[in-house]
Amino acid sequence: MSVRVDVKMTEKHMHDFMVHHNYTHASGILGVVIGIVSLIIAVTNLSKGDLASSALWIFFALFFLIITPFSMKKKARMQVKNNPMFQKPLECEFTKDGVIIRQDDKEELNYWDGFTKAISTKYSIILYFGKVRAFIFPKDSIGDKYGEVLQMIQANMPPNKVKIRL
Repeated sequence: MSVRVDVKMTEKHMHDFMVHHNYTHASGILGVVIGIVSLIIAVTNLSKGDLASSALWIFFALFFLIITPFSMKKKARMQVKNNPMFQKPLECEFTKDGVIIRQDDKEELNYWDGFTKAISTKYSIILYFGKVRAFIFPKDSIGDKYGEVLQMIQANMPPNKVKIRL
């Protein structure tokens, strides 16, 4: 049995991946903590009348809490726009051996034992292949085959590596 889906990457899905990836790792969490602490210090200094110091702390808070997420949105847009792989839909086939990715005349089989983790976000299912590579499968593209794709992942990956919500 295999399940085929056509995947078209969009800015929304790439941004969703980047936000999830960033804010579930130590550096992203630390950035949020720094932003909140900076905001608290800014408000404290402002209440004491220290405008110069407050302005500096507000800048740090804005950088970590607002500018960083917006820059991820810009990065997502550029990634989708400039990466040739995202210009055409990918044909993805989930098989008993692994996930086959096809585009034009290229085909690549990614074996199940190479996937390190499977997670879901609001908009996508993400299969991590090592630490630096991930395949993003937008739920919009999967459509009514979501249950079948989920069954293939659960049947072929160890349960402790699968963190997918329905």
